[in-house]
Amino acid sequence: MPTIEALTERAEAVTSQTPGSDVFARFEREPDTLVIPVIDDDRPIGLIERNDFLLKIAGAFGYALYANRPVLHVMDPEPAVVEAGVSIDSFCDVLLKSGPGALMRGFIVTRQGRYHGVGTAVSLLQAVNDLQRRQNADLVEQAVRCPTPGPRPWFRPGPGASSSAS
Repeated sequence: MPTIEALTERAEAVTSQTPGSDVFARFEREPDTLVIPVIDDDRPIGLIERNDFLLKIAGAFGYALYANRPVLHVMDPEPAVVEAGVSIDSFCDVLLKSGPGALMRGFIVTRQGRYHGVGTAVSLLQAVNDLQRRQNADLVEQAVRCPTPGPRPWFRPGPGASSSAS
């Protein structure tokens, strides 16, 4: 079973004292960056989600309030954090029970508690999709190797299908 490490992206982290203007500039330069981890001493302490951050900056007086202040004031201080060795299935179960907001915020991946990378709903969806494709290919291969001989009493052609029994 694939683990979370398979979908981890190594995103450059910032510290809790990084000014909001630096994060804003980075989101401008990197349009595909969805989350930025916040770490202190190589330990994750928060996550900055692109849409949430940009909504705060775009609000009334947002840039004036947050541009020169540390990102500590605009980060999510309780992001989902998961060890790299956890199976994707197990993590999906936990994340889905947390509600749709948890899935959209992204998550931090650690190795022995130290920052290792990040994951997003997009990377999780890609990993689950890849896994499903492999499982489907395995099922097709099994079906080809083990054909069912003779009539199938449980199969009835739908309306309009030709039937030799007519």
